[in-house]
Amino acid sequence: MEKFFRSAPNQRVLTIVALAVMVVVTGVIFWHSIGQTLAPLGATDLYPYWYHGHFVLAGENPYRAFFEGIRMEGVPEIQPGLAIIPAYTAPLILLLSVFSLVPWADAKMLWMFFNLLFTLLIPILTIKLLPQQNALSRFQKITIFFIFFILQGTRIANWVGQATLIVFCMMLGALLLRREQKVLAGILLGFALSKYSLAVGVFLFLLLKRDYLILAISLIVQIFGVVIASLLGGQPIFFTINYYFRMVTQYSVFPGIHLASLFPANNVVALLLALFSTLILGIYLWRMRRRVSETLSNSETTLSFADWHLLSILLLWSLLVVYHRTYDTLVVIIFIVTLIYGFTQPTWWPISAQTRQGLALFLLFFIGMMSIPSSVMSVVFPASFMPVWYEWVSYAMTLTLIAAACLMAWLYARVVPEASAVTG
Repeated sequence: MEKFFRSAPNQRVLTIVALAVMVVVTGVIFWHSIGQTLAPLGATDLYPYWYHGHFVLAGENPYRAFFEGIRMEGVPEIQPGLAIIPAYTAPLILLLSVFSLVPWADAKMLWMFFNLLFTLLIPILTIKLLPQQNALSRFQKITIFFIFFILQGTRIANWVGQATLIVFCMMLGALLLRREQKVLAGILLGFALSKYSLAVGVFLFLLLKRDYLILAISLIVQIFGVVIASLLGGQPIFFTINYYFRMVTQYSVFPGIHLASLFPANNVVALLLALFSTLILGIYLWRMRRRVSETLSNSETTLSFADWHLLSILLLWSLLVVYHRTYDTLVVIIFIVTLIYGFTQPTWWPISAQTRQGLALFLLFFIGMMSIPSSVMSVVFPASFMPVWYEWVSYAMTLTLIAAACLMAWLYARVVPEASAVTG
């Protein structure tokens, strides 16, 4: 099975077939996204930022408007059935307020268009981070695009108008620009940190790699956001910070694919489990500290193969310990590409052929679990069964992510040092 990733026979035919399938899948995603966006409850996750963007444009703190129930002239009435919690920190909310300049129907169509562009851009940026892009055949690169398109996280992010796609683009952009454009990398990471639960993995990665200037700039971006939001409301900064904490508290009890979702009736157990997994990660990274400090590529843009493992571990950990819904799992493309790329470098993992075959089988299983159908199953199952299906899918995804994190930690400890010296 590994040979499939290393060298496929009849490459020309397979490439044409893969392209055809990718075009069809892209078309289906695009068509379904249009249908979902045009629906009355379409782009529901964009609505809070479109709605609160009116307060920003009117010179009011959007967090104060939400928590204190402020109503202003010119701000539209809240549409029933759509979420209104401003879940991100100020920089991204201020950026997205530009969509409030147009009516809701136009705003959600524009946002859908941008999200589809981000969907196409993410696999390109991901491949650009590889230390040897030429090690992947055209067929393998197309396969990566195809896998990303079919991931449940990608599909749902498009359908509900999530900002996960733009945030992930910013995270990848920060990694690509971390050497030659540190200021721009810091700004991108600063905006990405508005969805802190997702961007924390890249933040910790750059912290371990001692990219302190980028981290400092990213925090300055966040500070500016707090200051601007506070000035809009004419309040001290600590009021906005208090709104942040209240916002986090509201979201912490929501269901999702993080560890706490496995114990919905026992928040204490969920918290202890998250703290325990974080402690295990800290001990693991301490034991691996020499590899962490010595494996960064000297390339201007690429990461070393060993660092792909570290980045994957941190992203998987963040999915598990912090509140996340299914749409955030699209970041697992980093884990998937790490394995696919590893199959093209037979000497970088000193493991047996049987173990490699096991890795390939797990990869196929992982892709299947991360791409499992969701709402489309309503065609197969009665409506009364769908809540059970959604709950089962969430539990299965959580357990699969735990297995993937453990596997990547095991591989990171075994990747040969030579893999760190290869640059693009």
